Amino acid sequence: MLSSKDESESLFAVPDWLRRQRDLLNSTIAALSRLSHEQPRRPSLLPLLVADTSSAAKNIVDFGGGCGWVFAACQHARARIEHYTIIELSSVVSEFSPVNEGPLRYCDVSTFLQSPQLRTDILYSNSCLQYQSDNSLLMSVISQCRPSQVLVDELLWSRGEDWFSIQTNSEVKTVSRFVSVSNLARELAMIGYSLIWRNSSSGTEFHGFPSMSEFDQSYRIQSRLSLLFSISKGS
Repeated sequence: MLSSKDESESLFAVPDWLRRQRDLLNSTIAALSRLSHEQPRRPSLLPLLVADTSSAAKNIVDFGGGCGWVFAACQHARARIEHYTIIELSSVVSEFSPVNEGPLRYCDVSTFLQSPQLRTDILYSNSCLQYQSDNSLLMSVISQCRPSQVLVDELLWSRGEDWFSIQTNSEVKTVSRFVSVSNLARELAMIGYSLIWRNSSSGTEFHGFPSMSEFDQSYRIQSRLSLLFSISKGS
């Protein structure tokens, strides 16, 4: 989880959040290793995208990838990934970078933005933008690595403008953003990307938020969104 607010560095460094991230990684690996159709408790479309034999996704940047649970899911899908970089807060990098192995590496966002980057096939982000006050940091990361595709997964979205609500997890309250799809698409179009596919995640719960019935009708959503953008020719 990333945020453009300085106080979020301490918020996401709290032991409880790091513990929940380790639990998420362990539960994902356990679910994937069982001989059943059980799915990880959080969904991701990235393994489906990179496991496609027609995909040339060798270099992936995971913006706000936390504990690396999506990377574990990609490994289970036998995706042929050469480089998988998770961009995170420095506190998260310090916590999880010792487990770096194979193609996986962690990098704090400031270092990433100041360093030359390999050609990136996919920029991925799952449930991350809701913890940022705007899209500027995402746009900076995309501009730095110029991915062929951008997959925004499990987006907490808005039909109109951005709006904010309070999310409560383990008694920690966080201001979370419902992201304007039209504004996100417009900002990506300005740096050369167009929306080519969208998908609703049916049955997704909104953990930590009030019931949608408590919001004004114009703010209510029934699912999260996954959006796939592709770089325009000539960009």
